[in-house]
Amino acid sequence: MTDQPASWAALLSSIAAILNAVAWPAVALWFLFVHRVRIAFLLKVCGRKVSLAKKVKVGQLELEAFEDEVKEAVIEASTQISDSDPPKSVPPNQVRAAETLRTKVYRAGIPESTVRDTVRREIYELAREYEIVRANIPPSGLRTRKMNEIAAGMRTLAIAGLGLRTELTRSDSVGRRLAAICMLQVEPRARYFKWLIERIKTESQPFVFYQAAIAILESVKRKCYVSLDDARSQIEDALRVISNFEDGQPDQNTIDVLKEALELVK
Repeated sequence: MTDQPASWAALLSSIAAILNAVAWPAVALWFLFVHRVRIAFLLKVCGRKVSLAKKVKVGQLELEAFEDEVKEAVIEASTQISDSDPPKSVPPNQVRAAETLRTKVYRAGIPESTVRDTVRREIYELAREYEIVRANIPPSGLRTRKMNEIAAGMRTLAIAGLGLRTELTRSDSVGRRLAAICMLQVEPRARYFKWLIERIKTESQPFVFYQAAIAILESVKRKCYVSLDDARSQIEDALRVISNFEDGQPDQNTIDVLKEALELVK
């Protein structure tokens, strides 16, 4: 009997421990129940902020990845240039590269304005590179190859940079006008047909007006002109001008391409 108080003390201590263990979860549940609306609101706000932070970070990474893809597409196009005679049509691999880049832009979900700015920077850099090559490398096979590499990069950006065409056609930079010409080789538009004809008549650099002739031929193949009679008349006019080129020998390649275009509109 002398051990009974100790037993009761142990029993009470155990009960107290059990109640203590149960009490805190009960209190916590009660607190969550009473403040459930406020807590739900706070969780929603926190979740939104975390989500936004992640989107900003992921968006930046996506943008950087897109910029890298643009540069890689341009570099890859430049490595696939042939040293054979000048092509009289747009190389199919460059058209595919432009379409692939467009698909990547669409899937990335990057804002149009961001895409335009990224492509503009790359086109401006290619245009500047063209002007440097033209000014610093004497006429040679090396210079022609370099210019063809640059033009290939411009074609690769043709579809992703469609919104830049008008801006580029109005530029005082011959390199940027070349970019517009290369873009129109891939994606011709009737409203730019006359502008291309003017390039034959006013540009002084054979590489530029030869590329314009290719763009005219592509336009004719896809019937991207206002009317058949106008197209025929304008091509004939361009042929007359280029045949009487005053800054050297008429460029036979340009003449041949324009004659091919003229045959298609008869």
